Amino acid sequence: KVICILGNTAFSSMLGGSEITKFRGKMVRKDGQMYFLSLHPAATIYNHELITVLKKDIVKLFGLIAKLKDGKKVKIDIDYTS
Repeated sequence: KVICILGNTAFSSMLGGSEITKFRGKMVRKDGQMYFLSLHPAATIYNHELITVLKKDIVKLFGLIAKLKDGKKVKIDIDYTS
């Protein structure tokens, strides 16, 4: 299972991170759980250019999920458990 973290508040409370824009689109593992980081959809209200970024993240997430469903490994960009 992959938990999708949307925005800075979720990133901070779930993983202790900040600056989601620097880490968006990344796959993270912490304590055996995988997380995918992305922008909060509400951010697109204030910055319409982020719509394209959010769409790219969602397409990437769906691709990663498809790989996992096929039993393939996915690249972990950030590993908090190592």
